[in-house]
Amino acid sequence: MTTQDILFWIDIQNELEKLIPADMAGEITRKLIEREDKKQGDIESLKWLNDDLNDELQEYKDMIDKIRRIV
Repeated sequence: MTTQDILFWIDIQNELEKLIPADMAGEITRKLIEREDKKQGDIESLKWLNDDLNDELQEYKDMIDKIRRIV
């Protein structure tokens, strides 16, 4: 998490504290951060999967090229 991210979440919590008690605002902010972290983790996992699939696809393309050269 970057400094900018931390400042963003502090701003969110401060705004929530204007509306609800601080402990509730803290809990809500924590849950929002966890949800965002999970979402980012899911995005990273999808990027890794995409990279793996692209590598596999390239291997198949290379094999096809070799077969074409033979035939």
